[in-house]
Amino acid sequence: MNRGRIQAQGNGTEKSEPWALSTDHFKHMGITSVDNLQAQLTNPELVLRTNALQQCRNRILSTPSYGVSAQMKKSYYDDFRNRKIRVDIEVNAGVAFIDNPQNDN
Repeated sequence: MNRGRIQAQGNGTEKSEPWALSTDHFKHMGITSVDNLQAQLTNPELVLRTNALQQCRNRILSTPSYGVSAQMKKSYYDDFRNRKIRVDIEVNAGVAFIDNPQNDN
């Protein structure tokens, strides 16, 4: 079982894009989760997290081919001085962000 979430938090926001799969969790699925989370955010929420969302995408894409194993939690910020406003990646079970299959680029 592969389980985790990408979550926007802080300043009254708590929105997430979870996954729970019995199959592999690929990088393109992680990017889709970030995109889906971004779509949930209002414009004011998005303005405070634009760079953090891109940092999440970069982290997913730069993950080794074998992915990352649970337990992994990493937070990303637009402004390090205000760490309450952030986007988190959590891998709670299994492995996430393995290389995309050859037939799915």
